Amino acid sequence: MIGKVKEFNTLSGYGVITTLTGKELPVQSKSVNMSGIVVLNKNDVVEYELGTDDNDKEQAINVSLISKAEYAVKLSKLKFKDFGLNIQNNILNPPKCETHDEYCLMKYTNTEELQNGICRLVCNSGKYPCGVVAIKQDNSVVMGCSDAEEPAGICKFKVFGIKEAPKEQQYLSVGELITKTFRLENYGIILALEDNFYQAIMD
Repeated sequence: MIGKVKEFNTLSGYGVITTLTGKELPVQSKSVNMSGIVVLNKNDVVEYELGTDDNDKEQAINVSLISKAEYAVKLSKLKFKDFGLNIQNNILNPPKCETHDEYCLMKYTNTEELQNGICRLVCNSGKYPCGVVAIKQDNSVVMGCSDAEEPAGICKFKVFGIKEAPKEQQYLSVGELITKTFRLENYGIILALEDNFYQAIMD
């Protein structure tokens, strides 16, 4: 699993990792694969496993720092089940690049372009209620969604942040945001890999 460091106190050896779905997991220095003094900085990208502490509470274990390049590769291999969602409800149908054996990469140079791209995906789906979520590299979420029975005449956009965002902008998980908060029956997910390039999840 992959996530980002929210905070870490080198002296106490305790910190918090924010997962891709916005959940916060405690981490201890003894669970970090690092020789010498363990130093984790805010927004460091890490790979980890789920474990429990002495009180049987969930925490991150076997934690390792990974590079931004590794992070992008691991993001590109995520599946719908990683978000608690059903692949059968996917509305995206991008072409597959024969050269790289990957589904389409979409480049959006700013948030307005990203929103316009989401709007096209929603309105061209023919399935309602539906929505498309874009997960950005800072773990914030940009979502566009339709009405229950027709495409959005004026696209409705919401931006959700991770745990340090204002309470009304937080989300528990992408799956819960889509299926419980907005009750969308059809959906798509695209991920920011690097430098404003987004890739659709298709598996």
